[in-house]
Amino acid sequence: MSGAERKKEKLSFYIFGNSFLLIVIAIIHYKPSPFLFIPLLVSAIIMLLQSRVNRYAFVVGAINSVLYAVAYVKMSLYATALYALLISCPLQIITFVNWNRYTKQSKTELRRMSGTSRIKLFGGMLAVWVLLYMIFSGLNSQYLLLDNSNAVLGMITTILCTLRFKEYTLLQ
Repeated sequence: MSGAERKKEKLSFYIFGNSFLLIVIAIIHYKPSPFLFIPLLVSAIIMLLQSRVNRYAFVVGAINSVLYAVAYVKMSLYATALYALLISCPLQIITFVNWNRYTKQSKTELRRMSGTSRIKLFGGMLAVWVLLYMIFSGLNSQYLLLDNSNAVLGMITTILCTLRFKEYTLLQ
């Protein structure tokens, strides 16, 4: 492992450790229901696995999507709950199954999006956000702006990860 790789590894672990610590502090302070904090702790572990480009992050992520869906329904975040069950969970499983197709010598090859693709992605995100807003505004979703934004970003990061685009890490 080169010096640059070691620095990246240390930074990744530092970010993970701090995130995990902040989550634990918030859990102790706010004392939420286990339905709310268990998926959050699992997400921190997934973040660590994804930072190492570990394909098992997707198996854990698929299971965690179901846990999140339950938590989102309890919080009246219906768009995000549907995203978790109908998009995130299946795409995580598909990504896990297809992951070995995209490896060279045990290293996964990630691609970069073109400028045109990024513009199309932003337009698509905006269109889906407006569509979800129209659908869920009639269902009295409790936090509509947050719910839609979270659902759209979740959809996009899951799709970008499935297609192996580097930009998923930034949006995640």
